[in-house]
Amino acid sequence: MVNNGEVGKLRGGGAKGVRLLGLGGTISMSDGAGGAKPALRAGEIARPHRKITSSVDVSFLGGSEIDFSVLVRLVAELDLAVSDGVAGVVITVGTDAVEETAAWVACSGPWGIPIVITGSMLPGKRLGSDGVANLADSVEVALDQRATEPVVVFGGRIYLAHEVMKVSGLERMAFDAPGHGPIGVVLPAGSDWYRPPSPWEYMLGRPGSEFPVIPIIVASLGDDGSLIGFGSRISDILVIAGNGAGNLPPPQARAAIHAASQGKLVVVTSRAPDSRAGPVYGYPGGSATLVNHDVIVVSDLTPHRARIVLEIGYSQGRSLEGLRELLKRPALG
Repeated sequence: MVNNGEVGKLRGGGAKGVRLLGLGGTISMSDGAGGAKPALRAGEIARPHRKITSSVDVSFLGGSEIDFSVLVRLVAELDLAVSDGVAGVVITVGTDAVEETAAWVACSGPWGIPIVITGSMLPGKRLGSDGVANLADSVEVALDQRATEPVVVFGGRIYLAHEVMKVSGLERMAFDAPGHGPIGVVLPAGSDWYRPPSPWEYMLGRPGSEFPVIPIIVASLGDDGSLIGFGSRISDILVIAGNGAGNLPPPQARAAIHAASQGKLVVVTSRAPDSRAGPVYGYPGGSATLVNHDVIVVSDLTPHRARIVLEIGYSQGRSLEGLRELLKRPALG
């Protein structure tokens, strides 16, 4: 397995076809005695599909091995694909990394060509792998000029890249967009779109190269806040996955408020799947109480998407105050 070194590349064919950018993942894997591992390079995955005219191995990793260095290389390859004049791009990646990879691509836009992210829940070399259908569907969507924003195609459904999340660790229908739903489906006769893709308000442009440590801390009943205290010692930016509308147990809230009073950027989202939050509750630890003490409660960003926005925004040179302003939008109430 290649982790950080140069990865082999294959380019060729008509420029107006689809380019496959492979990051590894289950769709590239083969079963083995020690568990499934990457075995198929991007060119091998692309070979049965005549509409894929070029391919690149960006990495060759399991989904949870993806890091920011890989995602920076992915952005560079997307820029090359655009300059080469391809009609669209399909990105294959481990399903563990789909939500954050999709958010990274959407946040780094605009791109000007269809970009589709997909993968599989069954190893690509296994008979009956869902990767075969997911890749075929993705190629069709990548050639559909209605795909004006990055999307994820999985299980015959089309999701906006900035709305999708993994909802199952093992089932084949592993993705959904809670609170939003799919924007279309892929049928035998072609794609059927329920609504046009909308651009993400957090489209920031290409990322820089320096990324801060931003921990994600999850709210849980009775938590004493010590993890927030530790996080504020190692980072100037914290993301907290709050309960419900962005509420925290009182000890956690006290730690979050203290961190904010020390100049830290403390961002609270909801750990509910639809990620909707707002200053509703005024009890100790309630979301309204947090907002009144300079903690940002942000709606419609999952904890992981919030972290991606903050990482890219910081890498572009935004100050903590600049990031604060970036996240100040009307919250649900």
